[in-house]
Amino acid sequence: MRLALLFHININHLSLSPRERSTYIESDLIEILKAMSFCVNVSICTEDLFILKSWNRDTFDSLVNHDYVKFLLAPHTHILPILFPENYLENVSLGKMLLNRLVNKSKIINVGYPVEVELPESQINDLYGIWKGIVLGETRLKIAGLEQKNYPPVFGVQQNGKIIRCYLSRREFNYRKYLHLYLLDKSTKKEVYEAVKSDFDAYASDLYLLARIDMEVFSFNKTIHGGSIKKMAEKVRILYEYFLRNGVEFIHLDELVPSDKNSQCLSKYQISCNTQEDNKWGSQALQDQVKIRLNTQSVCSTCRYLHLLSLMCSDYYCTESKDIVLTGESLARQKVIIVKDRRYRDPESSVKLQLVGSENSQENNRIIKRIKDSDIKKYFIHYLKAVNEVEKILR
Repeated sequence: MRLALLFHININHLSLSPRERSTYIESDLIEILKAMSFCVNVSICTEDLFILKSWNRDTFDSLVNHDYVKFLLAPHTHILPILFPENYLENVSLGKMLLNRLVNKSKIINVGYPVEVELPESQINDLYGIWKGIVLGETRLKIAGLEQKNYPPVFGVQQNGKIIRCYLSRREFNYRKYLHLYLLDKSTKKEVYEAVKSDFDAYASDLYLLARIDMEVFSFNKTIHGGSIKKMAEKVRILYEYFLRNGVEFIHLDELVPSDKNSQCLSKYQISCNTQEDNKWGSQALQDQVKIRLNTQSVCSTCRYLHLLSLMCSDYYCTESKDIVLTGESLARQKVIIVKDRRYRDPESSVKLQLVGSENSQENNRIIKRIKDSDIKKYFIHYLKAVNEVEKILR
C-alpha cells in the first residue's frame, strides 16, 4: 500500500488562537518534525515560510533541511482563485521563484498546491507553463460523467497538446477522522491503519493514496486533549512506525512517474469548478477594499503590493461554518467542532489594511505598537520582517 502523506503548514491558522499559533511556531512544529522519519510531502505558502524563517530560525532550518521532507509549489500567499483571479498567476509565479531561493531544488517537487485544493479553472491554461502537476480536492471540481466517489486518484488534463498531471486529494476520508480520534486517545493505531486501508481499497485504484491534512492538527488536538507536545510527537512516531511495520510505503509525489499506465487523461473541457462550497468564503467588503487599492495604486510600492497580496489570504474571507465534526460511539459524549469564522481574523486583516496606507517604516512601527494582543503583535513583527526580505529580493 503506497501512501503519500501531505501536510500543509499555514501560519494563518483558523483552528489555533493567536496564543496557540505562537506556541506552534516556537515549540510544537519542531517536535513534530523530529518525529517524522518517513517520506513527507509539505506545502507552505512562501509568505508563511519567510515568517517562519524570521520567527524561529531553528524550526525553519529543520524544515527545509529535513531528510524526509519534499516541498510542493504553492502561491506566495494563501490566495483563492475564485476571490482574486486576476492576481492568481502572479502570486503562483512569485511563490515558485521564492521557494527556489529558500529550499534546495532537489527537495522541490514540481507539483502545485492551490489554496483549498481549488481548481483554478480560468487560469489552467497558463498554469501549464508554471506547474507540471497540481493537487485538487474532490469537492472542489467536477469531472464530466463521473460521481465524486469514482474520480481517479491521478489523471492528466490536456489542452492543446500540453498535459498537467492532477493528484486527487479527498476530504471525506476515514483517515482524517480516525487520525483526530487517535490523537485524542479515542482510537488505536491499528484502527487508524485499518481506516487508511479502507480508504485505499475504496479510492486508490491500486496506485496510491494521497492523505492530506493541515500540520497544526497535532497542536490543535494537543490543546483539546491537554498534555505536552513531546507526548503528541511520540504518538505521531508510534503511529507511522506501525504503518511501516504493516507494509505501508510512504512516497513523495514525484515518485509517481508520468508513465504510469493506469493514469487517465482528460480534456480540459471535461473538468470544471464545483461551487457548492463557495459559501465558505465571504467578506465582500474586505474584498472590495483590496480591489479598490489595487485599482487606484497602479504604480504602488513593492511593500504595499505585498501587503495587498497578503490581504488576499482566504483565511480573511472565511464565513462561519463547521469544518470538522467528530461524533459517534467511539467518542463517547465528546464532540469536536472547528468553527471557521472570519471575525476571528479581522484584527489581522485590519492591521494589514493600515499597512497598505502607511507611508514609511516609522509609521509601520506606530501601527504595530498600537496592537494590544501580544501574540498578534509578535506575528506582525515577523510579518514585516518577511515582507522586507521579499521586497529586497524583488528590487
